Amino acid sequence: MPISTPIVIGAFSQEEFGKVAYEVVGHAFEVHGVLGKKFHEEACIHFFGGKEQCWQFAETSWHGKKTGRQPVKMLSKGISFEITCKRGDLEIYASHLQKIVSNTNLEAMLWANIVSGTVRLERIGK
Repeated sequence: MPISTPIVIGAFSQEEFGKVAYEVVGHAFEVHGVLGKKFHEEACIHFFGGKEQCWQFAETSWHGKKTGRQPVKMLSKGISFEITCKRGDLEIYASHLQKIVSNTNLEAMLWANIVSGTVRLERIGK
């Protein structure tokens, strides 16, 4: 898709164009990662009853003592959901989510990781 601009841009060599294109595409993927996650998350919140229904707090505890509250997106009592667009370190992130479930009054968290048409669905329980 051509882009028109009133700014005069000189001619690029093939090598210069490749460098600029590489940077632009990298930023485009980064923006899609953020907007893609937000789009999917907002769609789920809408279909699962809206912000008032979904955004709630889970009670946190440490060694059996209540320590506070953690904001989570709830599907139903005790079941929350998380949507990410992570490309790497998925096992580390799954471990992080497991710690959240283990240290809250959640029964489970449903996790969807969506990247380039690939969807990973996982139920993380106590």
